[in-house]
Amino acid sequence: MNDDFHFHDKTWCEIEDAVKEGAVIILPVGSTEAHGPHLP
Repeated sequence: MNDDFHFHDKTWCEIEDAVKEGAVIILPVGSTEAHGPHLP
């Protein structure tokens, strides 16, 4: 099963229903760090 699920296309109610039906949601998050002038 490879059904794409995009948060920006869904309401909170639709997301909640998908989770109740067993959908696995991966929400990538990360920090932004300053590494100095050598990086953009």
